[in-house]
Amino acid sequence: MAIAILSQEAQVTRHEDEGNLGAGVLVGRAVHSFHAHVHAEIRKAATELRPLLRALSVQPEFSGTFRPRVRHARVLLRSGRCAGALEELQGLKALLNGLILERGRQPSSRSSTSPRNGAKPTSVQKPQREPGAIRSDSGILPRTPRREARIATCALAALMVSVVLVVFAPAASAQPTILDLGTLGGTSSIATDINDLGQIVGGSSTASGAFHAFLWQNGAMTDLGTLGGVASRADGINDLGQVVGFSYTASGAGHAVLWQNGAMTDLGTLGGPFSEARAINNLGQVAGESDTASGELHAFLWQNGAMTDLGTLGGIFETVAFGINDLGQVVGSSFTAAPSGALHAFLWQNGAMTTLPGSSSSQARAINNLGQIVGFSRFASGENAAVLWTTATPAQATGALIDQVQGLVGTGVLSRGQGQSLTAKLNAALTRMSTNPCTAIHVLNAFINEVKGHIGAGLLTADQGQPLLDSATAIIAQLEATASCS
Repeated sequence: MAIAILSQEAQVTRHEDEGNLGAGVLVGRAVHSFHAHVHAEIRKAATELRPLLRALSVQPEFSGTFRPRVRHARVLLRSGRCAGALEELQGLKALLNGLILERGRQPSSRSSTSPRNGAKPTSVQKPQREPGAIRSDSGILPRTPRREARIATCALAALMVSVVLVVFAPAASAQPTILDLGTLGGTSSIATDINDLGQIVGGSSTASGAFHAFLWQNGAMTDLGTLGGVASRADGINDLGQVVGFSYTASGAGHAVLWQNGAMTDLGTLGGPFSEARAINNLGQVAGESDTASGELHAFLWQNGAMTDLGTLGGIFETVAFGINDLGQVVGSSFTAAPSGALHAFLWQNGAMTTLPGSSSSQARAINNLGQIVGFSRFASGENAAVLWTTATPAQATGALIDQVQGLVGTGVLSRGQGQSLTAKLNAALTRMSTNPCTAIHVLNAFINEVKGHIGAGLLTADQGQPLLDSATAIIAQLEATASCS
């Protein structure tokens, strides 16, 4: 049977104060009465930010302003500093309102008269609402293109999920327990994936002996059905509740499927009889594998109703996609060309599949939104080793490392002065990477020594400091691969 590991204090229920945050979450300890008003204000502020973020998400000069503040609010929420998170969200809302008002004051290039040109305004005109525009308390906001709007919505959805997890999550010190999710009437079930709202998917036997995909939420398991065949299974779910997997058809073929809004969609194949969807990101892009018309098994990316063949690493055997992040980067494994014909981990992005470094054989299983990939690499002796691949550029990785340091400051682990000292070194390295990588390496080594000093002094635990050391060491390795330093 499918099993869920929960906090000892956690219970499955629906909280009446959730508003539109989702129909059912895992609710832990009761909300303290003196924090209730703060939690309500956080939910209100996050809701009011949605149209503002959507309206400004396609403006590069604005997105660089609000994204770090959203990340900082999430850090505060995850650390339980709700009052600070509320202050950050309210400040961000005021900033975005100001940007929108400032944009509204800018004279139109199509107007022949304006106060700047010395013309006197003769009347006050109501702003014209463009087709598809959004009306908010700040005026009329132009609707952004669909993809950019969805990205902004997903970013805010992640923030909203953080609100739910912090406001209602069980105490961190609680001991984990185990929960039997039950079955669809049969004797066995298996859970394969869970999203940030606590929705769980997998497969279960039914009373008739068939095996069907299920969605578990609010304490109940729902049969997702089939495409008319004898079996189905759910393999992945995103934070919007979209579920992917595969189902047999009435003719006996197995097809990749998408469940959403109570309906099942057949995603088709690459020309052969079989396909399976393995993962779905928060933009609704689906990754998996499918038979081709020639009988080969190829990885695919499905989006906007179309399935794209991702190709191979040169081999003629199977290529399988296991994971996809919100940037549309896909990872998996593929056979290389003869004579070696080895199975190697791959990264597919921007229309091209590349081999990830490793030994005789490897496989990539998952990728996050920072471009970090996990899987295994097999030694010549035949033993497997769990590995982490980093795909970010040195500059991107340094930016992520700065976020890690700021997160430690935000949670009170490091003081503001200690955080500023570490951040200053990272910023110094960042500015020198393209012009003087050897100097950047020297500065990063100074950062490593300072972190080691904090660990030795007890300011950081090994668990807190080691990720900083690992990230900085990986950045240095990337720089040394292209730089010639004496």
